[in-house]
Amino acid sequence: MGLPKGTTNNPNGRPKGKPNKLTKELRELVSDLVSNELENLPDRLSNMNDKDRVEVLMKLLPYVVPKPKPSSQNDRNEERPIFTGISLELESTGVAALTGEEIQKMDKELESTY
Repeated sequence: MGLPKGTTNNPNGRPKGKPNKLTKELRELVSDLVSNELENLPDRLSNMNDKDRVEVLMKLLPYVVPKPKPSSQNDRNEERPIFTGISLELESTGVAALTGEEIQKMDKELESTY
């Protein structure tokens, strides 16, 4: 039938709120893995082609830049450029320009994110 409420067969068991060993070990493992990956990120990014590097950076952007919140309903319907005053000089760097489809894809990703 079970024990009455408030009693236990193991009075010396794990204290309430203390994570079990597996949870603690798993958190440490994931923390070490993420730390190592962050240390290797600059090398990995420098070895990527420009298109892939932009895609990765766009995916990481929400973790660094907070999502802007519109101040009113009118602001939501108003189209505003996200980045102003930034120009890309791709030709002088020797980087191939993005195609219209690639720009539209990035634009849709930014709209869905922001």
